[in-house]
Amino acid sequence: SGNDFMGQVKISVGALRGQPSTRAWYPLLDSDKNNTKKNGGATGEDHLRTQGEIELKVRWLFNPELAVPMFEDVPEVPDKVPNQLLVAISRARNLMAMDKSMFAKAGTGTSDPVVKLTSGAVKASTKVVKKSLNPKYNETFKMPETPELELGDELVILVEDWDLASGNDFMGEVRIALPPRPDQRSQSVNRQWYTLCDKIEKNGTGGAEVEERGQIEVVTKWTYNKDFNPVHFEGEDDGRPDKPPNELKVALVRARNLPIMDKNMFSKGGSSDPIA
Repeated sequence: SGNDFMGQVKISVGALRGQPSTRAWYPLLDSDKNNTKKNGGATGEDHLRTQGEIELKVRWLFNPELAVPMFEDVPEVPDKVPNQLLVAISRARNLMAMDKSMFAKAGTGTSDPVVKLTSGAVKASTKVVKKSLNPKYNETFKMPETPELELGDELVILVEDWDLASGNDFMGEVRIALPPRPDQRSQSVNRQWYTLCDKIEKNGTGGAEVEERGQIEVVTKWTYNKDFNPVHFEGEDDGRPDKPPNELKVALVRARNLPIMDKNMFSKGGSSDPIA
């Protein structure tokens, strides 16, 4: 027939911070739902009945698995303008359950979350974590991987429930604005939790934070990639500076935003095999 409710305790985790160890007795209270009926619709802790007590000991400690260092070994290059964004998807917590059994109780279920990153023409994706509402990824990405692609004005982090048969289901997203100017890019490591938001519709509505969708921890850092700015002809001997130049040297560096010449037959997109 299932378990019978006997009482509950709600403890503010924030009040415990800074205290290495706490041991105390806490009164077990009747649930808000059950007690509302017994008190003629009244709610609040003043109307909750005590259902016994429970002794708890709680302790804050450092768990290295929850603080995996990201980009700590990437040196800063203060005399160079950053040209590459490093992104790490660390973990997520309290995600929505998208896969629910027909006969399961309310509040149960699981998901197969996958995280997709997009900025301009740059795209990346994490692995799928099966059956978890608190997945750990610890995956890093270089955006872009090559200098041919350019970032947009924001980084979109999309969380989906993976489904091979019917397609992925939306779970929430985060949009992080990127600095409009290269000289505004910080080379320091930024580690932050973001609350997932509703989907932004085509008409511009939506996008509000929703606590029930959960949160995701993202680590970012701007860095300088020398391969994106190759140096040509510097340091070469001019030969005879007293003579007029009679030779032209040309370095073919890169191209971008080229048209698609080889189109896919059964899907959108395609590629090209450019030669100059």
